[in-house]
Amino acid sequence: MGLGQLDRVEDIFYLTLDQAFCSREDLRATVARRRAERERLKAITMPDIVVGHWEPAADEQALAVGGSVSGLGVYPGIVEGRVKVLRGPDDDIEPDDVLVASVTDVGHTAMFAYAAAVVTDIGGAASHAAIVAREFCVPCVVDTKHATSSFVDGQLVRVDGAAGTITLLEDAPVEAASLA
Repeated sequence: MGLGQLDRVEDIFYLTLDQAFCSREDLRATVARRRAERERLKAITMPDIVVGHWEPAADEQALAVGGSVSGLGVYPGIVEGRVKVLRGPDDDIEPDDVLVASVTDVGHTAMFAYAAAVVTDIGGAASHAAIVAREFCVPCVVDTKHATSSFVDGQLVRVDGAAGTITLLEDAPVEAASLA
């Protein structure tokens, strides 16, 4: 591959070894196509178990104010706060946010000190989120299956850690920038 065939260093991860080391053609179109395909595939939620032929489920309807999601309550307490959905390792929360994630790991531990509550799609009584929430005395609900797709950043929710429910109280405020 020649100098200037890619726009960014990380574009090389969208190429085969032959393309990366042997190709003399401009690979920007290939990279753009594969990057778009990766984004499309990231939007698909895979089932826990696949038996037979699988078809992607239809997108879930947005949760209405007053609606709730339930899971396994693993640490009691009732709190209200703004949702922050963590989707990647660089995401962070503000003090008193409700941390919502697919699953937590040791990289999220420090955030528990600032979170009003913790909610995960996956987990059980002995999961990382449950154990750390008990250590930090933070209300926690795990195994909601779809909290990360039901809530969006900025929504006001009430988390009941004993009952295992997360209730939407108010939609996210409309940003002034989106009105311009």
